[in-house]
Amino acid sequence: MGDTEFESHLEMLDKIHWNEQENMYCDVMTGICKDYDELEDEDEGLEHVFVCHRRYASLFPMLLGLVPPDSKKLGHILSMIEDPEELWTEFGIQSLSKHDEFYGQGENYWQGPIWININYLILSSLHRNYMGIEGPYQEQAWSIYTRLHDNLIANVFE
Repeated sequence: MGDTEFESHLEMLDKIHWNEQENMYCDVMTGICKDYDELEDEDEGLEHVFVCHRRYASLFPMLLGLVPPDSKKLGHILSMIEDPEELWTEFGIQSLSKHDEFYGQGENYWQGPIWININYLILSSLHRNYMGIEGPYQEQAWSIYTRLHDNLIANVFE
């Protein structure tokens, strides 16, 4: 894939999934329904609706290094990560914001627990893509990396 095609895909990612009101990447659904099983993507004329939950999926563009180091979107993502009212805990980054309606509900698999593999990906991306590159969020990336690293190590070895 050439640079132009890659940039086009990134623009499409932002166009489809970035929600300016929530300042985050969101899932998108076609139409509104009460049950996911009723959703039919083939229906023409249905409006695309953002489904925004502050969770691991919202971080994936950053985890993959797709968010440029000078992008305001990165600042919003980093702020969401380090906000103790959202994803930050002293044990690691949790899978869903504690303010989300689904937090701790049902089987609770992705509704709040901390996943060490995702926390590793967060650390890896901060280290590889944002700490060593000058930009407006470099210091914030360093701070999050250092605190998250220390929290995870303390949690695993205590």
